[in-house]
Amino acid sequence: MSAVLLSALLAACGGAGKTSLLDKEASQADPTLAAAPSETSSLADPGKGPFTASQIIAIVSGRSWRYEFHQLRGTVTYNADGTMTYEEEGKGRGTGKWWAGDFTLCESRYPTPFLPEGRLEDCSGFRRAGQHYYLGSAKLTLLTP
Repeated sequence: MSAVLLSALLAACGGAGKTSLLDKEASQADPTLAAAPSETSSLADPGKGPFTASQIIAIVSGRSWRYEFHQLRGTVTYNADGTMTYEEEGKGRGTGKWWAGDFTLCESRYPTPFLPEGRLEDCSGFRRAGQHYYLGSAKLTLLTP
């Protein structure tokens, strides 16, 4: 059994950690389960997951992505400070915040004319399949390395 899979199983049994870049909350995950720096320093081969919060942060932070979800298409940038900007095709631009938990990536989208009530704490599983990452059912394609 690989070390990453074993770490994921142990984390699942011990409770999922949560890391918020915006709120600077400490992760509840056991630090001994965190990925080694060589595993998270680049997108060259971070593995297929499941990913810890710190691995997800290393993968998405400071990068822009194209998303495809059913008929929705657009781009999103997950800034290193925990804020995010996005542009949904045919609708417009928006902002929000993001954070990671073990196995999940979460977003809060602030109100916009096309999303008048915003969207709070929308969390979905984060995984990799082939050359793409997935946030729930949404396919993410890296735009900026």
